[in-house]
Amino acid sequence: MFGEFPPTPQDIHFRVLGIPCRIHPTFWIIAAIYAFPRGQMAGEMPGQLILLLLLSRITCLFVSILVHELGHALLIDRVGFPTAITLHSFGGYASYQPTRSIRHTVSMAISFAGPLAGFILYGVVCGVEYLLVRNDVFFRLPRAFAYVLADAIVQLKYINLYWGLVNLLPVYPLDGGQITRTWLAAYRGIDGVRQSLVISMIVSGAAALWFFKESGQQLFDFTVILFAYLCFQSYQAYEQVRRY
Repeated sequence: MFGEFPPTPQDIHFRVLGIPCRIHPTFWIIAAIYAFPRGQMAGEMPGQLILLLLLSRITCLFVSILVHELGHALLIDRVGFPTAITLHSFGGYASYQPTRSIRHTVSMAISFAGPLAGFILYGVVCGVEYLLVRNDVFFRLPRAFAYVLADAIVQLKYINLYWGLVNLLPVYPLDGGQITRTWLAAYRGIDGVRQSLVISMIVSGAAALWFFKESGQQLFDFTVILFAYLCFQSYQAYEQVRRY
């Protein structure tokens, strides 16, 4: 989503369902920053519980992003193009080079497949949560493990539902922005690309202001920085295509 991340000697390589995957070292850095417990409760927790929460949240982030990118990659593979997944500091991407032209509806489906995979995972997590509560599993576990398990469920639901919906905003290069751009370009050509970037600037700017307000006017909130950057990135892209 934020360009290519070149290979490094520290990369971790593996395969899932035949799809080659790579984890860039920056993924672990940002994941640890995101996952580290904060607030007054974190200050009162024993060190072992903080470590368990940190590892659990990093795992939840890793699984969620991997499932999202697998949604893209499996459909790309189904269409007939070689693909590979890279996880990095800002999330991940499923890369591919089309060797033939594809319909815009197929391209839009590929973009939507990632959030859809996350929504499916959200449903699975809700089902598991229901079974755990119904069978009183939380009360049978040691208190620390029950707390970590409950937190993991909250994290998985939050990432896959909330961020899945955010990712469908018509902001380029989020999946929603990709879908909007593909759809408008299919019917209006270069004018459609320009229009998609104007929409992206408006929505990302509005989102940055909204998150700024919701964060208590914290200028360095992650989502504020993210959408402000995406707004600027859309403006730069618009300036490049405006003269065509």
